Amino acid sequence: MRTRWSDADKAFATMDDLRRRIDQLFGRIDAGGFSTPFGWPRISVFDNGSELIVTADVPGLKQENVDLTVNQDVLTLSGDRPADTPDGYSAHQQERASAHFSRTIHLPCVVDSERAAASIANGVLRITLPKTPEVKPRVVAVQAS
Repeated sequence: MRTRWSDADKAFATMDDLRRRIDQLFGRIDAGGFSTPFGWPRISVFDNGSELIVTADVPGLKQENVDLTVNQDVLTLSGDRPADTPDGYSAHQQERASAHFSRTIHLPCVVDSERAAASIANGVLRITLPKTPEVKPRVVAVQAS
């Protein structure tokens, strides 16, 4: 009896691996090559206590190609990567086609969207999101009685 369950476990593990690979393949096709296991663009979120810093890899994009929306604890990064075919030329091979992207990130806390700032340098988008005053850590002094 034990052998049957072991064989069944192997079969289900193989089918699960196949399903993940197919999902990954179709994700790449649907997103025009932008899909990764984590989404595109790839991001990192850092917290220094008073603000969050979000960095995103956006090689080749300019500020006019990127849109940011902040709503309490949700950041949406979207935009377009235009085709880069030079004027007057026709493409013989174009793997870097134009594409639209959108990524929503749930932040670990509420941020002050009025004081948010963003910049792009060397293909990296850096977003600074100050925390709202009620979420910032507060030191409480302990009094002796």
